[in-house]
Amino acid sequence: MTPTEALKEMLDRSGMSMYALSKAMGKSRNYVHNTIKQGSDLGAGNLALMASHMGFKLTLNGMGEPIEITERSEDADDNQGPAD
Repeated sequence: MTPTEALKEMLDRSGMSMYALSKAMGKSRNYVHNTIKQGSDLGAGNLALMASHMGFKLTLNGMGEPIEITERSEDADDNQGPAD
């Protein structure tokens, strides 16, 4: 399933409209509609944000414990330097 297909499935299962999701995200009223129509690359963080607004979690499964992907926080530091 592609991210766009997953978005459509979450919208269907949640009963949330594309307009309501766009507004919940603080985007223009047609943001989700245009994203689906254009087949835009959602990115994991954006898909996780959309999922959370609809009551879903984006997780990676395999090799034991699932890993939850969350939306990017507003105060995340882009320039954290190399890992020690």
